[in-house]
Amino acid sequence: MIRLTRTAARQLDELLEHYIARERDQAIVNLSRALDVARERIEGDPSAGRLYPTLYPEVVRWQFQWIKSTATGSPMRSARAT
Repeated sequence: MIRLTRTAARQLDELLEHYIARERDQAIVNLSRALDVARERIEGDPSAGRLYPTLYPEVVRWQFQWIKSTATGSPMRSARAT
């Protein structure tokens, strides 16, 4: 199971609503694929992520691992394996 912060979950919901409202079907597919790849990577190896994105070392205190989905070249996402 992957735990997203409330902010990350809200942002995903808003992005999905944005895509649905604009009938961006391929964007919805790409977002879903990127999330699936990230989830599989985290569940397969919870230690696979970095402690923080390169430019933001102060986020180490949040105890999240960061990974980049290569499925669609999407930006880094935060998640914590629980």
